[in-house]
Order: sequence, then C-alpha cells, then structure tokens
Amino acid sequence: MTLTPFHRYIVLLLTTACNLDCVYCYSGQKGNVQSMGEPALEPELIEWIASFIRKKNLPATIGIQTNGTIPDASLIRMFKRYDIQAGVSPDGPPDFHEKLRRQSGPTIKGLKLLSDHDLPFRVTCAVTGQNVSVMDQLALFLGSFPTASGLALDLLVCKGYALKNDCASPPSPEELKNGFKKLVQTLGWINANRSHLIKLRELESLKQAVQKGNHLHFCHASKGEAAAIHPDGTIYPCAQTVGDPCFACGTVDAPNKESFNVLGKYSLRSEQCNDCPVSGFCPGD
Repeated sequence: MTLTPFHRYIVLLLTTACNLDCVYCYSGQKGNVQSMGEPALEPELIEWIASFIRKKNLPATIGIQTNGTIPDASLIRMFKRYDIQAGVSPDGPPDFHEKLRRQSGPTIKGLKLLSDHDLPFRVTCAVTGQNVSVMDQLALFLGSFPTASGLALDLLVCKGYALKNDCASPPSPEELKNGFKKLVQTLGWINANRSHLIKLRELESLKQAVQKGNHLHFCHASKGEAAAIHPDGTIYPCAQTVGDPCFACGTVDAPNKESFNVLGKYSLRSEQCNDCPVSGFCPGD
C-alpha cells in the first residue's frame, strides 16, 4: 500500500489479542476481538516498526496506546530509545476503573513505572454514565504522577458489549456538562500546583478554534487524512470504525482511496447547538 500525502494520522493495530475484560468491550464477543487489541502484547513488532521509522528518518511522531497493565522496564527503555509517546487508558479513579475494565492494580503499577522512569504520558478515558461524575477524581489521581501530561475524553461507542448489558451506558447531556465542569475546575487547581501541566485535549481544541476564529474538524479522519489498519490488512478511516464493514476502505494491497473521506459527511450538529456559547467553534464531535 502506498499512502498518499494527505494521510497525516495512521493507526496500526498490531494484534486483536487483549488481556482485559472490559464490561463495554466493543468486540462484543470474548476471544473474538474485531477492533482494538493490546499492542504491548507485541513488543517485538513495536520495536520493528519504530526502528524502521527512525532508520528511514521519516518525519513521524510515534505513539502507543496501552491499557497500562503490561509495560515493564524493557518496554520503557524501548520507548525512550525510539522516542515513543505513551498513552494509557484508565477509565476513572482506581475503584471505577476496576468496575469498568478490571485490573486496576496493574494499571496503577504501569502508570507509576512510567513516572518513575521520567517518561511523560497522556491518558485517554472512555466517558460513560457510570464514570462521568468522577472525572474530577481521575484528575486528582493523575495529579499524583509527575509525568502525567494530558487527558483526553472519548465518549462511549454504543456497540459490542455496550449494547448488550447495563454495566456501561452513554452519559446524558446534563451529566456530561456537570462532569466536564467539575473536571475543568479540578484540573485548574491541580495545574496551579504543578510544574508540568496536565492539558485537557477537548479544552485545548476549543482554545485553538477560538484563536483561529473558525470551525475545526475534530480529527484527521473527518478530513480523510487518517487510516486505521487491522492486522488482517483491512483499512478503515478511523480506529473507532475498525471491524465495521460499512466503513471498510479496501485492503493494504487494494485500497479504496475514495472511501477514506467517508466520515466527512457525518455531523452531530443539531438545533440545540444554535444557543450554545461555543457555536461556530465546536469541533462537532
């Protein structure tokens, strides 16, 4: 496959295997993960890809999104050797993470290991109706790690187990508003007492939109600038769409380049947006 110059964001899914048992697992079937696996289960493959990119002097930023339960000293050394950015995915403070994703203990150990080795990391949290009210507690938890540098929020995607049980459900607009407000206030207090700020992705995106005075796309995929590649070679426009045949864009051997921009026709804007104070600047996620 030859990626065209407009591909600015590439996600390589290294495996479909996973060592967690999330209550909202998007695969919807144990032992048959069709979307995201745990990349840290494939350290040799991580090193091969990172080594290839660095040896070729490609102008690329490399990042790994892990559940944080597997990293050890050897993986940390690899991250430093190839300048790999680390992302971890706790879904709230430890007690809530245990309810939603299990293995909170190993995840905490993973975060501590990153911090002890002076390796910056960002956190991505899946926001549900079950944890939206404790996002501020997640911020307080992250504040105890000196190298925590960022927090991003992904709304729960209603597929897989998220459609099959009551353990996880999307937050209501009011719950999201109140939870986000508490989170921003708490982060403000935390950052006032830290030398290295924990930046909230959504707030930073909004600031950039206001500064530029125009509407921003939420992500590269909405502009057709992204691709997510499944281990079987199937290409999708975004990691969130992996496993959905409706969004398949061919394969690495036979890509359907016209399909990469399929997400550009979707918008979540509604009449309720007209009275919003950030109307015209909201990325539209």
